[in-house]
Amino acid sequence: MQDKKITRAKTVLDALKRHLGFKTYLQLADFLGVKQNTLSSWISRDSLDEDLIYRKCKGLRYEWIRTADGAMWEGYATGVREPVLLIEEPDLSIHPNTVESLIHHHLINMTEEQKRDVLKYVEEKKLLTELLAERKDKNKGNGG
Repeated sequence: MQDKKITRAKTVLDALKRHLGFKTYLQLADFLGVKQNTLSSWISRDSLDEDLIYRKCKGLRYEWIRTADGAMWEGYATGVREPVLLIEEPDLSIHPNTVESLIHHHLINMTEEQKRDVLKYVEEKKLLTELLAERKDKNKGNGG
């Protein structure tokens, strides 16, 4: 049985997959704009398109992409856990600087109708949040 070597490329891609909230390499490949077999090739050859990854993942340290060592995100010291936003499940997280890239990626693939639906949902959620806050304040004022 042959041991699989954990390459720098695999380390980087696995960390990106985890931090971007993707479950599969296919999702990561789609986000990066490459085919899934490209990621497999990067892993087997232990090489990455560092410039592409840097462009797609705002806030990611270029040096980290090259070495898979030290702080992953700009502005954070080595060993300090970077702030994250939780997405869907508590164990999935995403760095705030990457949110813009993800939103842009999904928006460019949406129809106008889908974009309107998303906007409607956001407005409804905002209204609901405001109504719940008002209700909570009102209940506090009534002693309960």
